[in-house]
Amino acid sequence: MGLLRSKFFLFVSVFCLACFFVVVMAQSRLGGGVSGHFGAVVADYFDEGWAETHYFLTTGRGQEYEVVFAPGVVAPEPGA
Repeated sequence: MGLLRSKFFLFVSVFCLACFFVVVMAQSRLGGGVSGHFGAVVADYFDEGWAETHYFLTTGRGQEYEVVFAPGVVAPEPGA
């Protein structure tokens, strides 16, 4: 039962990701793209000596997406 549930979760996750990709690509071809307010949240683990930054895009409709940049890509300034 657990293996079946894991496979189902994987299938649903891949399906949702594929749907999101199709929507974004369709919007970008129509010139719409995805736009909104870009922000960053920094979690600083000072005692442990490290920090991590999470980037988010909030659309005009209130949808929030986490943005992940490829290695070597410099993130824009928050508020951009």
